[in-house]
Amino acid sequence: MNIFIKKLVLPLKEKFKISHSEFESLDHILISIEDKDIKAFGEIVPISFFNEPFERAINEAEKILSIYREVLRNIEDINDVRKFILNLKDDKYLNCIQCGFEMVLLDYIGKINKKKIWEILGLENPQKRVTPLTLPISNNFVTFNESLTNSSLIKIKLGGESDIKYLKYVQENNKKKFILDVNQGWTTEKIQAYAEYICLDNVLLLEEPVKIQNNTDLKKVRNSIGKTPLFLDESVKNLEEAKKIVDDFDGVNIKITKFGGLLNSIEAVGFLKSKNKKLMLGCFLESSLSISYAFSISSLFDYVDLDGATFIKSEPFKGATISDGEINMPYNGFGIGVQHG
Repeated sequence: MNIFIKKLVLPLKEKFKISHSEFESLDHILISIEDKDIKAFGEIVPISFFNEPFERAINEAEKILSIYREVLRNIEDINDVRKFILNLKDDKYLNCIQCGFEMVLLDYIGKINKKKIWEILGLENPQKRVTPLTLPISNNFVTFNESLTNSSLIKIKLGGESDIKYLKYVQENNKKKFILDVNQGWTTEKIQAYAEYICLDNVLLLEEPVKIQNNTDLKKVRNSIGKTPLFLDESVKNLEEAKKIVDDFDGVNIKITKFGGLLNSIEAVGFLKSKNKKLMLGCFLESSLSISYAFSISSLFDYVDLDGATFIKSEPFKGATISDGEINMPYNGFGIGVQHG
């Protein structure tokens, strides 16, 4: 078995802006295992907002290979993977690192044993699901308006200069469903000012409207948005953070990179469901490899938001696809199931 690490540059079709970040191209890391006729892949997705800069991530990945190369070569089943990821977690490696190594190892195990990821994990076969069209922040409202013609479920990124135009569009188009995602770009005062637009029947949820400091902040937000469910994203990066504030939100956007992989995500899902919380399976701007990996556990979630790969201009993988607002996995390979090259 040979294990390789290399930089994976993913240019975007156009600039992607949210309230706290802006992207034109992505610097990710590709891990690959080659063993006879088998090739397995994992993607490390460093998120600078979570203090995961690319240079730190690639240094950690190379360090892991130098320390654990023989251990990696002897991993045979999901229990071995679980133990290995726990070691990385105990040693404080970045969550994106844990996710990337878990991904390549489960892809490898799946291909060796001729099983798909969801089968290895003992989950249901993921079915075609509705996923929203995500619209980044833009001051060009004409382009924004034109792009929504055939979309019935829309995620609007807010926290920019055109918020009120977007919100009025939501109010005027009550036959469409909307997710309002602010990425911590508002204040509690702005929430109160926009309350009439948030508390609409066609708004499914409000996601991460302000930077959460404590439970008091969450209570203020919830009191301002009526019956609209409050979902958290940036404020909940792991199970431990969720437990601290679980009584003061309605749902969580779980992104497998943010949580450190499928295994950690599934553990968090179990706890949050026991507390009657709603769950969204989300993503960052990632290749079809990561999107397809996440889609493997989509049966566990109330909402699926996995259009991150659609913003990438070119990538080396073909995996989960989106058509007419639905995400599906048309490829039937083992492991993650993507096509490479």
